[in-house]
Amino acid sequence: MWIIRDSQQANSRLPIFYKRFTADGKMTGCEMKISALGIFRFKINGHEINEYFMPGWSNYNRYVHLCTYDLTKYIRKDNLIEVTLAEGWYTGRLGYTRQSHVYGDVEALFAELTITYKDGREQRVVTDSSWKVGESNILSASLFDGEKVDFRTPENIDIAGLPNAKEYAPNVQFRPYDFEAVKEIARFKPTVFYQENGVMRLDFGQNFAGFITFEAEGDEGAVITLRHAEVLNEDKTLYYENLRTVQATDQVILSGKKAVFDPKFTFHGFRYAEITIEGNASISHIEGVALSQDIAYGGEFECSNEIINAVYRNVLWGQKGNFISIPTDCPQRDERLGWTGDAQVFCNSAMFNSDCNRFFVNYLRLIHADILPDGKIPSLVPFFISVTDSTAGVPGWADAICVIPYMHYLHYGDISVIKESLPYAEKHLGYYLSRTENGLLKLKNPFGDWLCVVPAQDTECINQCFLGLSAWLLSRMCDLVGNTENVRKYMDIYNQAKTAFRAKYLSADGQISGDSQTAY
Repeated sequence: MWIIRDSQQANSRLPIFYKRFTADGKMTGCEMKISALGIFRFKINGHEINEYFMPGWSNYNRYVHLCTYDLTKYIRKDNLIEVTLAEGWYTGRLGYTRQSHVYGDVEALFAELTITYKDGREQRVVTDSSWKVGESNILSASLFDGEKVDFRTPENIDIAGLPNAKEYAPNVQFRPYDFEAVKEIARFKPTVFYQENGVMRLDFGQNFAGFITFEAEGDEGAVITLRHAEVLNEDKTLYYENLRTVQATDQVILSGKKAVFDPKFTFHGFRYAEITIEGNASISHIEGVALSQDIAYGGEFECSNEIINAVYRNVLWGQKGNFISIPTDCPQRDERLGWTGDAQVFCNSAMFNSDCNRFFVNYLRLIHADILPDGKIPSLVPFFISVTDSTAGVPGWADAICVIPYMHYLHYGDISVIKESLPYAEKHLGYYLSRTENGLLKLKNPFGDWLCVVPAQDTECINQCFLGLSAWLLSRMCDLVGNTENVRKYMDIYNQAKTAFRAKYLSADGQISGDSQTAY
């Protein structure tokens, strides 16, 4: 059963859901299944599970992930569960469209704790109206705009006196959360390069996705504001223009007692920060906390050329900063979307750098869930915007459904991923073929050679290349699963596409139509 905070008690502060229970025997195990419409953090008897933004981003209209935790070592006779909910991707604003409440209007919690006793009994603690709801000290928390905390908010000591949760019945399906979570992966100590009149500017020496943590003390009501940026202006102030509408601002209001700021429900893409103090306060122990999917990186690279070394480091940190729940395009501005074009271009490098097996299996399943009835693959997944010429079926983006499974097989040898994706890949190519005349793909491509450095480009030439690529990859995939008839079928389509390409786009002197780097 799902629960929510009653709208009559709701305000801007994030809610905390509480449940006390007693374990009355010798246990063999305790398992917690938990999910949210929104994102959650939970504690059991004061122990916090240090994973961020769970249960991750999915198309909630299709399914939500159900997370499972072994809590056996934390259970005692008298127990307390505490779960804080934030908007996350569910009700928070998403992408460059700046929409909010895309999937729903209220955050909700589902939990089921099962204790197994040595005598064979099972005890279940589930979310229902017996759970209590209190207020956290978090005024607001947005993945884009930041987290604001008021330490003057009193703790919910008398839990029994709090209002009860309200039962809720959303139409949502569960799928197991079966890939790595987002966790802390590194910490950076900053250099202070400016400090005057209550303003401090910091350089963390590395662009990363994450947040800043620090200790603070000062007068009650003193305000500490943090802004984040990737680069500086010429005058050494922070450059915010590339963030577009994102505020990238965290804020702390002090209670008069020492406090630690350690945000749980936001992240920023940044190297630099500006901290402003209003009132009598001081801060110490400042660190930048980098977040990413908790995947294993298998090796390192270094050579005698520092430029190449820097390129490698940039690629690595670009991957880490964009692997937060899904493969995104950027961690800083008001986008952070799962662009299929970005994912298919980078997946080979990503899998070479690290163990992305389960991470990309999850992303492929998100694509499977969002494929359109006519075979169009969305340009971004999870897909939550209207279907247009640029949002679905775009060559170079849609081909992710062929490229990622094949690259995954080359790296991990898991034929099941090919088998699972093959029907969707065939449907995708079927859409291409429905727009093909005399071997030439005829589709509008508003992206084309995205951000081409020269004015001339030919999007139809690029389309034709991806028609050929998808057909060739499908032929290889069918060969891997033993479908010999379709091996020939898709290779014939590839050869037709190749012949048509040469006739239409290749001149006698070897010049390709559009004459751009991407075309070649």
